[in-house]
Amino acid sequence: MLPLFLDLKDKSVLLIGGGPVAFKRAQKLVAAGAKISAYANSFSDGFLELPIDLKRETFKDQPIEGYWLIITATDDHDLNAAVAKRAKAAKIFCNNAGDGDDGDLIFPFSFEKSGFTVAIADQYRLPFLLTVLGAAVTVALPDLAPKDLEKLAVLRRYIIEHYPE
Repeated sequence: MLPLFLDLKDKSVLLIGGGPVAFKRAQKLVAAGAKISAYANSFSDGFLELPIDLKRETFKDQPIEGYWLIITATDDHDLNAAVAKRAKAAKIFCNNAGDGDDGDLIFPFSFEKSGFTVAIADQYRLPFLLTVLGAAVTVALPDLAPKDLEKLAVLRRYIIEHYPE
């Protein structure tokens, strides 16, 4: 896996599932500015407050073309696998929340502090360990004022402009 940060602003995302795992994914996608269409027979608490196009129906063979990213987060392993297979054939990035090895990407443990976004993932899929590591990193990361970070950004641009090598 290659760690990347994606700009999902105004990108179309298909979310299949309406439970707690899908809700956690939806919150992160909304925060990133994605345009989300979600399919599920029912949606857990909180979904109605999110700016998402909710479709109260089972996802079967609806079109997937036009989506930039697909996330399957249902308790139906066969459905998740079938959607991941369709996404791969259509060359659309897919996250299968039920099987991290059956897809193109995972959602790592992540947090923001002092203008930094930190993400941690592991090849063993041990979220409890990532939570412990994340807590340690949170404590180690100093609290920096936005004005100080802005000054450093200006200094960085100056150095790049005047010392290109």
